[in-house]
Amino acid sequence: MLRHELDLFLQDVQSRQSPLHQEQISELLARLCSHPAAQTPASTLLDWLGHYGGCVLNTAVGHQLLNTLRGQHVHVWQENDAYHILVVSDDPAIGDALRQLTQLEANCALHPNAAPEFFHNDDGFLLIASGDSAFILARLFLALESEKQMERG
Repeated sequence: MLRHELDLFLQDVQSRQSPLHQEQISELLARLCSHPAAQTPASTLLDWLGHYGGCVLNTAVGHQLLNTLRGQHVHVWQENDAYHILVVSDDPAIGDALRQLTQLEANCALHPNAAPEFFHNDDGFLLIASGDSAFILARLFLALESEKQMERG
């Protein structure tokens, strides 16, 4: 499944005009796709985001929120120009962490004017991310889910 998701992300990146420098995109894709069978740790994505984008998720507050979300079961799909990230949970602490993450991301220079939207429905908590770097947030959630599974395995 992750290989399919990576293929979709790669197609999305190649079809968009990104504000990020092409060399930086190439480095990210190399990290994500160099070993398709291997899982890219969330820390690798955060390191990249912090280095090239000054990502707000790579702060103490961001790390705390992501640790709360680590290991949660997620579904990711693309509709139109947005990625939908459904965190399958009814835990209020998960909802609070996602709501705070949405507020934190509203100030991220990596995707100005494209803060994720937050919703709660019967299936769980939904983030809808759009913009040139939305695929990175979707990939981060997939990495967070797989890290917990690797610890259990």
